[in-house]
Amino acid sequence: MRARYRANAAAPDGARTRRAAAIGGLAALVLLGGYRLWHRADGGSVSAPGAVPGQLPACDSALAQRLLRQAVEDQATALTGPIRVQAITEMTDHAETVRRSIDALRPAQGTPPEQFAATVRGMRENAEAVRSYSARLYTSRGVRLYGYGLSWTSPARDQVYLEAVAAQ
Repeated sequence: MRARYRANAAAPDGARTRRAAAIGGLAALVLLGGYRLWHRADGGSVSAPGAVPGQLPACDSALAQRLLRQAVEDQATALTGPIRVQAITEMTDHAETVRRSIDALRPAQGTPPEQFAATVRGMRENAEAVRSYSARLYTSRGVRLYGYGLSWTSPARDQVYLEAVAAQ
C-alpha cells in the first residue's frame, strides 16, 4: 500500500491523475448543467408554456402562479423562518374592473373629442402594461390574502416583474 502511494505521489502527472481530473471535470459539468436546468434563472420570461409574447399572463396562468409562489416563499426572514405555499385559490383579475371603468368614461363639458380619445387610448395602454390581481394563499404560516401585480421589465415585453404584498 505504501509503495503504491509513493509511486502515485512521485508521479502527479501520470495517466491516472489526468483521468481522475477529466472524470471530475466531466462530473462537475454534468452537475452544474443539471442544476441550471432544474433551477432555471429565466427571471419570469414569458416563454413559458401557454404564455403569449407581448401580453401579460392571466392571473391564473402557470407563470403567474409560479412567480407568486416564488415571491412569497422568498420572503422568509430570520424571525418568521421559511414560508411554504400549499395552495393558491380565489384568484381575481382587477384589470377587468379598470377596463370597464375606462369604457364608462365620458368627456367633460368642453373637452375636444381628439383630446378625450387620446387620453382614453393612453389609459388603455397603461392598463395593458400593468396588471393587478389578488389571491388567497394557504401557506405554512396560515391563510392570507395577497395582492400582486405584474408589469413589464423590458421594452421588448419579454420579461415580467411580480410584486406581492400580503393584505393586513
